[in-house]
Amino acid sequence: DTCAPDDITCHKSFAYMPCSSECNTHHQCLPSIFDPVRELVYNVSEGCDVVLYTQSLGYNVQDLDLHAQYMDDKDLDDDELLICNFAFIPRESRLVSSVSDKVPNDQLAKFGIKPRASDASSKAMLERKLDGLNGRLLYRGWILIWVKDGMGPLSVTDKSLLKLSPSRFFHPGVRYGLFVEENFSVSPNMEDVLFLVNEMKRRKLPDRTLKKEQKIDSPNGVITKKVKYRIPAEPPRRASILFAPLRYPNIDDPVIKQYRNGHRKLTIHDATKFMRYEVGHGHGGKESASLRRQREYYERIPSYINKNTELRSNYEPWYRFSMRHWVRTRWVVHDFQLEDSRLLRCDWYQEHIQWGNDLDQLSFANVMATRELKRRMAHQEPDDHVKTFIEEHPELHDLTDSYEWHPLETDLNRLHREPTNWQSQLPEHLQVAIDAATGKVLQEEDDVVPDDEMPLYVRIMSERVMAASRKVWTKVRKQILKAKKTGHHAKPAKGK
Repeated sequence: DTCAPDDITCHKSFAYMPCSSECNTHHQCLPSIFDPVRELVYNVSEGCDVVLYTQSLGYNVQDLDLHAQYMDDKDLDDDELLICNFAFIPRESRLVSSVSDKVPNDQLAKFGIKPRASDASSKAMLERKLDGLNGRLLYRGWILIWVKDGMGPLSVTDKSLLKLSPSRFFHPGVRYGLFVEENFSVSPNMEDVLFLVNEMKRRKLPDRTLKKEQKIDSPNGVITKKVKYRIPAEPPRRASILFAPLRYPNIDDPVIKQYRNGHRKLTIHDATKFMRYEVGHGHGGKESASLRRQREYYERIPSYINKNTELRSNYEPWYRFSMRHWVRTRWVVHDFQLEDSRLLRCDWYQEHIQWGNDLDQLSFANVMATRELKRRMAHQEPDDHVKTFIEEHPELHDLTDSYEWHPLETDLNRLHREPTNWQSQLPEHLQVAIDAATGKVLQEEDDVVPDDEMPLYVRIMSERVMAASRKVWTKVRKQILKAKKTGHHAKPAKGK
């Protein structure tokens, strides 16, 4: 039997949540292999603004394929973020034995690790040595955290705990966490981390007009014409979590081509196949019994919720359950400061661990579909009889990325509802103030919006937007670094 994520009565006195999880609210809970290192990670991460972390557990780790870029806080300015890198590996692994053996005795003595007359055997000294060096050694840019009994098979709750429910392990001063799978193809550097963290927020955008080339059929053939589109102002945005979208397998398949070109809506069944392919299962392979049970359950939900005939008034709003938030979770960025972000992670974690498989992307899609349905009803948003302008004109996707920001159910999000028609009158909270005497646009007194006044979203950032944003971010960052360097060298001259 399973419990729904929000079924408090079902969860009561049901000891299946790890005690170290940020989602556990009961006295009865499960122990975790991470319990002995929780206090260590908490202390070591003090002073960090961002944590980049990964885990290599469940086998005898000999090396780490991912490299990280170590950042020394002595080289940072006051306005720069300190990134700390952590790798969780088994205490009994060959890698731990290799790196600990290379520490010279004089360095061990500085750490207070010395042989004792009371040592009955060399094993006692070894255990004390491993305890003293845990969290102190740097390997390939990672601060190594070794976990006892981490070589054996991990339970579902432990396997996904650091990825989906991590904030209780780190110091409260840590603002963001970037989890990267150990088999990710690219080792993230400092620039990658800073860029992704920067994309967790977006300043407000004014009302603007953009041009787009559009092909039009004419008696003389197809002509290309530049068409102007009026883009409404957008509120500032803050992401509670950041993903990349689900990637289609790079294989020759007519169905996949239709999905890639947007000519077909992705089904739950095919999305599950693509997720399995992403984590290493062969395309078309047989799925496990637990995964099939989960998938079939999700496929049945619309048949109960989306009925538009039986006992439904014509005047009743029609909101449909739709799983469409398909993400790729090889890396994920968490906001550790937001309570709404924690609640979202807990919904995701609780939904995932009750099914017992390794496709957390599938669980996330269901959580988002459920949350979206509740939000639309609670905020009394236009129902499914009304299409947004971007849904009616998908060719305009490259003019905005607003459709990649998926709102959460907060009071601020209620105020900043997305317009259904870009040509219509803007809502009052998006209208630009005009001075009656001069006819000029009035500048706002403060263009910087405090973090607690920003509407919250889940951001699923496409490769197109990521590439464009990275280009702009890199240019701005170079200008900032150049200005700092110039200012630094100009100070002595000014003193003269």
